[in-house]
Order: sequence, then C-alpha cells, then structure tokens
Amino acid sequence: MATDTSEPARLATEARSEATHDIDLISVEDGLVLLAGEFRRSFDAFQGAAAELAPVVYAVVGSLRRGNTVHLFGAGTSGRLAALDAAEIPPTFGLAPELFTVHLAGGAAALTTAVEDAEDDRDEGARAGGRVRPGDVAIGVTASGRTPYVLAALDAAGGRGAYTALIACNPPEPSAVDCVVTLPTGPEPIAGSTRLNAATAQKLALNAVSTLAMVHLGRTYSNLMVCLQPNNTKVRQRQFQLLSDLTGAPAPEVEAALVAADGAGGVALAMLLRGWDRDRAQRALDRGTPLRPLVGE
Repeated sequence: MATDTSEPARLATEARSEATHDIDLISVEDGLVLLAGEFRRSFDAFQGAAAELAPVVYAVVGSLRRGNTVHLFGAGTSGRLAALDAAEIPPTFGLAPELFTVHLAGGAAALTTAVEDAEDDRDEGARAGGRVRPGDVAIGVTASGRTPYVLAALDAAGGRGAYTALIACNPPEPSAVDCVVTLPTGPEPIAGSTRLNAATAQKLALNAVSTLAMVHLGRTYSNLMVCLQPNNTKVRQRQFQLLSDLTGAPAPEVEAALVAADGAGGVALAMLLRGWDRDRAQRALDRGTPLRPLVGE
C-alpha cells in the first residue's frame, strides 16, 4: 500500500519543535523544566478557544434536559480521554452512566492497548455514529482534525438529527459539523506525539464542557458536589459534611434526609433547605435547573 507522506507535513501537531531539538543532550532536571514550559502551550491553546465551546455546552444541557444522550467519538489517546471524562460523570454528578456514551475506535480493547489502524476505519465510525438518536449530541475528539473514524461518525450522527461538534488541534477540513473548536497546540515536544500537548488541551476542553453542563443542569450547589454518588466511606463522609455545612441542620436531620432521599444529596439538600418532601424535591431537580436559585442560599 502506498503511503501518503504529504498529509502530516501540513499539520502543526506533526511539525518539529525548535525548542526541544536538544532534549536528548540535556540533564533530566533541565529536561523537566523544558517540558514544563512546553506544556504551558496546552493551557494557552485552551484558554484562547475556551469561549468557543459555549455552543457545545448549551447543546449538551438542552439534550440531557430532553432525555437524550451525549455520545463521544475518538481514537487513540483522544478516545481514551473521552472515556475517562465520561466515566467520572456518574460518581461526581450523580447521572446515569448511559447518558454519556463513548465510542472508541477499536472498541473496549483500545482503552488499554493501542489499536493504531482502527482510526482509519470509516465504516466502523459510520456504524457507531448511526447509533445516535435525533436530538442527541455527538462530540468528536481528534488531534489531527482528520481522523476518518471520528469524521465518519459525526457525519452519520448529523444525518440522524444529532447536534455535532468536533474538538481538534488542527483546523479541520470543511465539513457539515455544527460546531468546530480548534485548540492550536502546535508542534509537540516529541514530534507527532499528540499524547502530550494536544491531549492535555483536549482533556481541558472535555472537562470544561462536562463540568459546566452539569453545573447548568443543577448537579452542583455553588461549586460543591452535592449530587455525588456516595459509594464509599470517604464520599459518604464528604456528602454528609457538605449537607451539614450548607444547611446548618443537626446531624440526625441530615441523616434522616439522606435516608429519605435514598442517598441522593441534591434531593436531601432541597428537602432540608425548603422543607419539601422527597417527591417534590426530586421533581424539582429532575427539571434540570440550577440548584442554588431553586433552594435559595
């Protein structure tokens, strides 16, 4: 098979960094300082493009309020970062796991093992994108902006009536994607190793989208994780302390509210602050509105 050697040369993430030409000739200590400076470019790239992610956040909020699902598509490191972010949403914000679904090129095995050729599989990408429903959100994550699996998935998802977004580190080729956000991280410290700056910027973007979506769906109170899932002793203690501090209620009342709420911290908080019964508190939170205006300071 002939290899196209011209494509990588056009991508900033495939270029060679002048700053790290001699990284193999300096001490470990100097190398760490050098990398620290290089890694700052990830944060600069995210900061410069952060506001462009707003339409994606609004789309996620609207979709989840309607009872739809968010789908994330990626290959390699980008896909693994999407899977990592999605995995943390249920324990942090108390959402059902199926509301954020990850489609990784190469399947579940690619979470821990590189399946390098899977990113070129447009047919599998199209099949994955074809699983979305009208009104869902489909977010593709790719350093190059050209990953065939991801682009085919977004094309199929858009054809089914989903809102589509692409988060890339190079300007992608023209497409029918609803929102494109480019994080221009430039050359990697080790040329082409997009697990470094590109991946870091992508993680920041994914964290920002999911976090702000959860905030605007009422899954926090101020900056507190009141809707976390109390699945271990540490988290149960954290939840109890949060409710105690926020409400000033004595320990027996906090315990009783948590029991009545089946451990749902947001429901228990609304019960304690507003004097509502469990059903009314649950209905209020199910509407997906911010919790602090709902229950008051």
